[in-house]
Parts: sequence; structure tokens; C-alpha cells
Amino acid sequence: MENTGLWVAPLLLMPGVCLLILSTSMRWGQLHQELVRQQSEGHEDAISHLCQRARLLHRTLVSLYVSIAVLSLSSLLGTLVSRWFASMQWLPESLAFVGIVLITYASVQLIRESRLLITVLVDNPAINVTTGKG
Repeated sequence: MENTGLWVAPLLLMPGVCLLILSTSMRWGQLHQELVRQQSEGHEDAISHLCQRARLLHRTLVSLYVSIAVLSLSSLLGTLVSRWFASMQWLPESLAFVGIVLITYASVQLIRESRLLITVLVDNPAINVTTGKG
């Protein structure tokens, strides 16, 4: 009897991770546009804040991309282990754990980026809350 949980469980996490990648990529694009705009207008104070946010979003995207790779590998190895190498069950389980840790790390980075954004919005009431532009 094969253990389908070894290869199915990592696959169940992927749609959620893909949604996080999609929304984070959109935020990254908006941030890039705002950074270019601020540079062209010469607002040096805003550029530093935007660069902080860019670093957080970059870390988030990298960890989400790596988590997809690790979860895919975990699922692939889970299939092999469940069929032929039952004694190595720890390997896909460990990889799935690493994938989940990466997703958690990415979530923390998104929380940090959101807190940074709300801090700027609260400190600068002239900025439009819906668009983020002054």
C-alpha cells in the first residue's frame, strides 16, 4: 500500500503559494513604478523608504519561489519513496517542512512590508491612503 500523503500534501500548498507570488509580484511592480516616479521628481527621503520595502518584497518573492521548488521536489520524491524506498520517508517529509518554513518566512516579510507602508501613511497624512501617492 502506498502512502499518498507523501506526494499529495506538498501539492495542496502550491495554489496558495502561487496566489502569494501573484499578489506580491503586483506589489513589486507598483513599488517599482513609484520608485521611478520618486527618483524622477527628486524625492530622496521617499526613495530610502521605498528601497526598504523593495528589499522586503524581494526576500519574499525569492523565498516563495524557492518554496515552490522545494515543495515540487518533495512531491516528486514522495512519489518515489512511497513506491520504492519506504525507508526514506523522512526525506520528502523534511523537504515539505522546509517548504512550509519558507512560506512562513515569506509571510513574515509581507507583514513587515505592510507595517512599513502603514507607518509611512500614518506619518504622512498628505499621502492618499488608497493610492499611496501624495
